[in-house]
Amino acid sequence: MGLAGLGIANLAGLIVTALFLLRSQDVPFQLRISRKEIAELMRVGVPFSLTEAGYELLRRVDVFVIALLLGPTTVGSTASGILVMDFAVVLDRGRISGALAD
Repeated sequence: MGLAGLGIANLAGLIVTALFLLRSQDVPFQLRISRKEIAELMRVGVPFSLTEAGYELLRRVDVFVIALLLGPTTVGSTASGILVMDFAVVLDRGRISGALAD
């Protein structure tokens, strides 16, 4: 069935899992959220999302400037360097947290 079969199999697995989880819950699932709850979630979530978006924009503004001034090849080199740096930070965090757990 090719790609369509892969998609159908993926959806079937998700649907079966969702139905199983819905039926096995002790408390029935209800999709009713009051406006008060939505407003409270937004009051907390929107500033956090804006802060995160601002951080990512500031973090990537150098890539925009490099693209305008030096071209796509330099942006690729810079992006590779940023990827290596991010990967090293993630590895270091794992090593530090593993050392703290010991």
